[in-house]
Amino acid sequence: MAKHFTKEEREELASYLALQIPKARIARNLHRPRSTIFREIFRNHCPVGYVAAEAHEQAKARRPHRQRKMDCPELAASVKVHLACRWSPDQIDGRARRDFLHDCPRRISRQTIYNWLKQPAGHPYRQFLRRYRVQKRRASFPVAEHRLFANRPAEINRRERYGDWEADTIIGSRESQGKPVLVTVVERCSGYLELARAENRYAETVNRVLRNRLLNHAPDWRLSVTSDNGKEFARLRELEEQISIATYHADPYKAWQRGTNENTNGLIRQFFPKGTDFRDLDHKLVALVETLINGRPRKRLGYQTPLEIKNKCR
Repeated sequence: MAKHFTKEEREELASYLALQIPKARIARNLHRPRSTIFREIFRNHCPVGYVAAEAHEQAKARRPHRQRKMDCPELAASVKVHLACRWSPDQIDGRARRDFLHDCPRRISRQTIYNWLKQPAGHPYRQFLRRYRVQKRRASFPVAEHRLFANRPAEINRRERYGDWEADTIIGSRESQGKPVLVTVVERCSGYLELARAENRYAETVNRVLRNRLLNHAPDWRLSVTSDNGKEFARLRELEEQISIATYHADPYKAWQRGTNENTNGLIRQFFPKGTDFRDLDHKLVALVETLINGRPRKRLGYQTPLEIKNKCR
């Protein structure tokens, strides 16, 4: 990687030149290529020869300070407005390239935005990122050894069949077991979503919703279900006797083991942002959101919809 001469190196170079030491030897002493030494002397010498202080000032004058993108008030204001509108840094970058193709000062890369969000000035805007979460520790319950994620069949992990589901709950304005929640169940291979409102987060209530939703499908489409370790899934194993389905639990704090479900929850949050009060939520609206998501084309499905995949399997 290129490295500019420091003031100390220039003083050392001036001393070597005063002693008439060969430039090749100077290059070895300074751990620099010979071409770099010749270039430094040629570009920064003065009428009386090579003077370290004068050479350093010439080099500084040749490299004017570049203004950082987010130091530009107009550009920073635009980025902040778009972040507040839930645009991702990638969308801001891509739109700027489209609108200002030949106007570099008005473009900004997504990496520049991400770097700014890591700084104190950008912290208030991190909440607008889709993947931003405040880490909260939640109580979990002991799970039987043979029900852990590590013992789940490999064919489920590889998405080799239909009928393997992932389950989770989405909380409303406040995390409380006594308030309504949304129960999400997503089929891993097709991405088909079953979305329902539950009156509370108690295990028996969530189990009842899961049972009713999974019974909407044929037996060959309800082979397994994987949940997290929340208390609402403490009685998940009862489903094995009720509807003949294998149940598994993901490892604590490893949401990626239920990646399909977590991604779908992000899509649902576009309709029901964090803080939404589910007490007055109409079941018809929940059904509409379920229909919209199941009718959304997916890239991994060749831009088919989950509903189309499900209908083909009937």
